[in-house]
Amino acid sequence: MLPEKTSLINIVHDLISQLERQSQTVQDLIQESTINSKQQQRTEANLAASEKKLQEMRQSLDNAQREIESFKVDIKDVKVKFESDVKSLKNQKVKLEQQLKISEHRVKAKETLLERLQNKLQQQIDKEEFSKSRNQDVFRKIQQREPRKTSPSDLKSIELIGMYENERSHLNDEIAQLRNQVQELCSEVREKENIISRASGGGINIKDHDSLLHRLEQARFEQEQVTKQLRLQERSIHEKMKNIEAELQQSKQVIQELREENSNLHLEVEARPTIRDYKATQRRALLLERQLSSQTLAMKEANNIEELRKYIGTAELIRRDKTNAKLQLNRLNTLPKDTCVEIIQDICRQLELTDITLIGPSVAKMISVVQAIPRLEKFVRDVCTIAASKPASSLESVLHTLSRWKQNIGNLNTLQKYAADSFQILASRREKSFQPVESATVYSQALKAIKELVEFESQFLEEQNMYQLAAENVQKQPNLLVNRMVQHFRQLFGVKTMDGVFPKINEVFLFVNEMNNALASIKTTLGLAQDVSVSNALIALKDHLETVRPRPMPRQTENYVVAKNEEVAGLAQVRQNHMILKELKHVLGAQTFEELVPRAQRLMELLSISIQNTTN
Repeated sequence: MLPEKTSLINIVHDLISQLERQSQTVQDLIQESTINSKQQQRTEANLAASEKKLQEMRQSLDNAQREIESFKVDIKDVKVKFESDVKSLKNQKVKLEQQLKISEHRVKAKETLLERLQNKLQQQIDKEEFSKSRNQDVFRKIQQREPRKTSPSDLKSIELIGMYENERSHLNDEIAQLRNQVQELCSEVREKENIISRASGGGINIKDHDSLLHRLEQARFEQEQVTKQLRLQERSIHEKMKNIEAELQQSKQVIQELREENSNLHLEVEARPTIRDYKATQRRALLLERQLSSQTLAMKEANNIEELRKYIGTAELIRRDKTNAKLQLNRLNTLPKDTCVEIIQDICRQLELTDITLIGPSVAKMISVVQAIPRLEKFVRDVCTIAASKPASSLESVLHTLSRWKQNIGNLNTLQKYAADSFQILASRREKSFQPVESATVYSQALKAIKELVEFESQFLEEQNMYQLAAENVQKQPNLLVNRMVQHFRQLFGVKTMDGVFPKINEVFLFVNEMNNALASIKTTLGLAQDVSVSNALIALKDHLETVRPRPMPRQTENYVVAKNEEVAGLAQVRQNHMILKELKHVLGAQTFEELVPRAQRLMELLSISIQNTTN
């Protein structure tokens, strides 16, 4: 019996649903297994990382322990060194104290010696005062008046009295010593005489008396030697006293230096830290290092901003909270996380940043740059206005203009030096037409002078070229009439170059004019007509000069009586002839009257040559 179709369908549906459930459970199991495997991998990775961190921490701990041990060794070394320094300082202090005690004993001995010397000096001063008062008393007794302090004679007499009184005191001392010695010798003589009288039974031996006198003389000589030695000893004692005083001064200086050094050492020892302070600073340094390492580690392990805020200062947090409240930035907490991430990514892309912590400094830098843009725009606008030749010019043209200006400014010093040298050279011209003054017209004057010089140079070069062309033309075409005339003129007057022809022509013209004027003046002086020929005028001048020239007369006896004779000229005629000769001398350019005839002959020859040339 077959089952029904509906039941079969239901059974199939149940199987399908069961299979789907099984497949769903299988998928869930697979997903769970994958999730578990991922979690296991993560845990294994975390475990490996933690083990690695633990190993690193152990290594850092070992390094820290080694550093601590090295620090302990260093501390021990420092302690040993400090203790050795303290011991050495103590030893130095003990030595200095001993030296100080020794120097104090020396100072005390020197002080006692100084007291003795002061007493002796006081005694000497008292002695001098006594001698001075004694001298004044003697002066009063002798002069019956008080000595005047300003009188040199009184002072001199007081000095003489003092000398005599000193000599008298010395003599009195010597007399007293001699008396004592004589008394001693007399007592010795008496003793000797008594001994001799007792020994000889009352008789006196002359030889013993002489020997006794000899002994007395020898004793006196020995006494004098002893006094000399005592004086020498006194001098040596004075020198020793001076040396002792110098040593005392040196010892005082040494004591002062030692005291200063001791005080400096005390100050240095007091300034050094104690062992307790050193240990406290070491502990403080270790504590700060630990805090720094813990802070850096905590900042690295922080996952959000709230954890980072723990390590920011209170003042900075307050300032940030005030700014957030002012700008109402607390509303950003309501934004979705994806939106915030997208905004931050966009900002990082725009700023080309890989670290989000650099967003704040970058934005602050951009704000400072943007704030400086208006000033920069104004500066660029002003520069473009000054440098641009056209109103609408590009920045590239302005840069080109500025670079050109920079080059021109670089050449400005050389141009100024060139202008100053040019002004100096122009001012050194013979013609003082250019005067360099501090005004705006100096450049126009300089340009005018340079223009004149250029024109003169061009004119001079043109003339040189013209003369050169003329010389070349004469050489190329010597048979031409004009060229023959030029060559003949140069040969006659000795002109070597072509540019000397015109000056020579001017010179000849002036000379001919002067000769014509001279001939006219000669004709006028001799009373000749102006149409008289040159030869006739020269003949008349020659005749006149021969008549005027004095003839040699035979030597006769002196006769002061003038007889009437037609050949003897009167005073008026002599004066007239003298004036004529003086005028001829001036016209012909002669220095003396003897030069008139040769110059006139030369003039006649020149005139004859000129007449022949004109007739030809």
